[in-house]
Amino acid sequence: MNALRWILAVVLIIAGAIVTDWWRRCHGEPLTREEAVSRATERVKRFSQSHKAGDISFAVREIAYEYDSKSWRITFGDHDCIVVVIVDRCHGDDIGGTTRCSSQ
Repeated sequence: MNALRWILAVVLIIAGAIVTDWWRRCHGEPLTREEAVSRATERVKRFSQSHKAGDISFAVREIAYEYDSKSWRITFGDHDCIVVVIVDRCHGDDIGGTTRCSSQ
């Protein structure tokens, strides 16, 4: 019975750590503009590699903060391809849309 208490205690500690981490990320301070641009830039690099688009030099075209979702919408583009990246502390980063981007 003593081993069962230890296992229960470990499970509760792990669950508490997971909930605390989630609470801090999703209900704490939003990303700063600099953090958001840095994360979005890395996401665009991964996007260009996964789509075999080569070494595209995307420039930031627009940066907008969405107050209701505490997320950043960052638009990158070159002469052919436009990529929108949505970044927040809670959910991470994701490609929100692309225009005229083709795999080579």
